[in-house]
Amino acid sequence: MGNPLNRLSITGEDTEYLTRNEVSKVLNVTVQTLNNWRREGVLVPLKIGGRVLYRKEDVYNNSRLVA
Repeated sequence: MGNPLNRLSITGEDTEYLTRNEVSKVLNVTVQTLNNWRREGVLVPLKIGGRVLYRKEDVYNNSRLVA
């Protein structure tokens, strides 16, 4: 994560965030699938500073995403 905006500190905890494009590449799914998952509550992003971001730990630790 070279972009410092993808690493934010909230309440003293460092949390890494991924963009929609990064998540789609990591999970090998389309951005439309991410939109579907958002509506279904499978993987819900945050809007931070007008950007749609996913917590990295949510992406890698979400058992609902494992086939």
